[in-house]
Amino acid sequence: VLSCFNEKKCILEFYNQIIDVVDNDYIYELLYVDDGSTDGTSEELIKIKNSNIVENVKIKIIKFSKNFGHEAAMLCGLDYASGDFVIFMDGDGQHPVSKLKQIVEMLENDKDIVMMVREKYVGKSLFSNLFSNLFYKIINKFSNANFLENASDFFALNKKVVFYLRNNYREKVRFLRGIVQNVGFEKGVIKYDSLNRISGKSHYNIKSLTNLAITSIFSYSDMPLHIGIFFGLICAFMGVVLFIYTMISRNGAPSGYATIIIFLCFMFSMLFILLSIIGEYIAIIFKEIKDRPIYTIDDII
Repeated sequence: VLSCFNEKKCILEFYNQIIDVVDNDYIYELLYVDDGSTDGTSEELIKIKNSNIVENVKIKIIKFSKNFGHEAAMLCGLDYASGDFVIFMDGDGQHPVSKLKQIVEMLENDKDIVMMVREKYVGKSLFSNLFSNLFYKIINKFSNANFLENASDFFALNKKVVFYLRNNYREKVRFLRGIVQNVGFEKGVIKYDSLNRISGKSHYNIKSLTNLAITSIFSYSDMPLHIGIFFGLICAFMGVVLFIYTMISRNGAPSGYATIIIFLCFMFSMLFILLSIIGEYIAIIFKEIKDRPIYTIDDII
């Protein structure tokens, strides 16, 4: 399953890389999910499909009606994949095709899930590394789930797990790599070094990474809702300290605007933080209740 968004300049070379490593022991299905690309990615995919002469490689193209996001594209691949094993990869060439044989061997040896864990990330900034490490530490601390650090959207499932996820995990707000890691079954882990993109820049920016992190944490933990108790105790303690300070230092007289303003600002900041946390959970509930389609398909080729 290869999810693509504006990857016109990448997909032909990545296709050639895959063709170089496939063997005659299996029939391969390359399931491309075009996540609403606007650069002619679908047209390029059709050219690849029409020119494909490798008999044991079949190509299917699913074109979204608009951009629904990477998570929706992977879920669509989960829904439409027909293989005994399903391997999820990004279509930009960062996931090494040299690991495909090792992945299949591990699945053949009774592993239900294979998680790919990055050891090195070529071209990744210091901020991205820090952000990624902090994210996994927070989500492992705040939830009962156990996430592998630096696990990626490069993973593989056998048919049994695909069937289970396809029919039982239909959240509108989801973190698929997290679901895969915590659904149970026998797991294997393979480490790899991420490669440079074949062309262009990553579509993930600070905003999208932050949204993904927030969605993941709120989907897997109710711990943020309990923060209100912690903040409430802090505010109560500070109120008592401020009362004692005022009584002793001012003989019961008010301490002035500075103390009052600082205390009110602190209290209101805590209040708005807690309201924002509650709002995030309500937003997730709202999306689930509306029960709108996770994606809509324009065409299947």
